[in-house]
Amino acid sequence: MRGKERNGRRIAILGVGNPILGDDGAGPRALEIIKGELGGGVRHLGNVYVELKEVCSGNLGLMEELIGFDEAIIIDSISAGPGIEEGEIIELAPEDLGAGGEPLNAHAADFASSYGLYRSILESSMPSKVKIYAIAIRDPEGFCDRLSQKAEAAAHAVASRILRELFNGRAE
Repeated sequence: MRGKERNGRRIAILGVGNPILGDDGAGPRALEIIKGELGGGVRHLGNVYVELKEVCSGNLGLMEELIGFDEAIIIDSISAGPGIEEGEIIELAPEDLGAGGEPLNAHAADFASSYGLYRSILESSMPSKVKIYAIAIRDPEGFCDRLSQKAEAAAHAVASRILRELFNGRAE
């Protein structure tokens, strides 16, 4: 249910990635773990409404999923590289994902530009707080529906961290 017609805070938790591209599915896997612990995709935790969503689209499609929420937690993968070890979990804010795409190309728009655009147009309908958990992965080498051990361990660690935040009331 979209919109802010419900009482209390509305939090979207999004698992982003493609589960048939190996470790790129780390976000959806973490979401699956959280969903199992919460007993479904929608949950009321006191005065907090939590909705879990799997997203397999570009940044503009991702923005559409954020409309109507006060806060968002996004779980996605990021390419491991110099200084970033495979399986490492990096906590980011939208501004940490600076411009790097093509703002006028809907298929290549970067996260920061997309979020900025939607906030400027739909300010009261977009989350005022967005937390991103990025799981460092090897770049996918082909189709595979399993995660590496490092990505699986990281998905469990991120899910545990988010569940602790939700139940300790720290998801802000």
